[in-house]
Amino acid sequence: MGNKKRRNHPVSLSQAGQDEHLRASPHGTGAQSSNSLAYFEHLSYESPLPPPQVLAQYNVVSPGLADRIVEWTQTQTAHRMRLEDAVVFGDVRRANWGLVLGFAVAIAFWGESFWLVIHRAIYAGAAFGGAPLATLAGCFVYGTRVRSKERILKSAQMVHSARGGRQRG
Repeated sequence: MGNKKRRNHPVSLSQAGQDEHLRASPHGTGAQSSNSLAYFEHLSYESPLPPPQVLAQYNVVSPGLADRIVEWTQTQTAHRMRLEDAVVFGDVRRANWGLVLGFAVAIAFWGESFWLVIHRAIYAGAAFGGAPLATLAGCFVYGTRVRSKERILKSAQMVHSARGGRQRG
């Protein structure tokens, strides 16, 4: 399970608003004390499911609700995994097509370069032959840098998440 965060926040009743249930005295007179405090509790969980104790409380509210919540979470997790699989498959397919089409363009330029050199246009042939080589090298370097930055960012996010979302200090 993920980290559970619990915070108690003391709030004076004058700050809490003018709700009747906060202003009413235990005697039902509606009298208001100026030094009363109310405590609000904030719970948050970094997990798809709340802890078992909280799930049990859901069953008190509505029998079987915890089972429906677990089933819903399993369905959502399976759905998310299918979406991630589709994205990864699409990325791989797109990358493979990029390689194939890049190779085809490079072959076309090198063919034109060969034709120009045979017909004594040596400088133009060299330009047509060198351009795809420089472009492919540039794409390789750019892609390597982008992937490296993505890995560093992902690593930092994982470390941040493992610390419970807290800054180290």
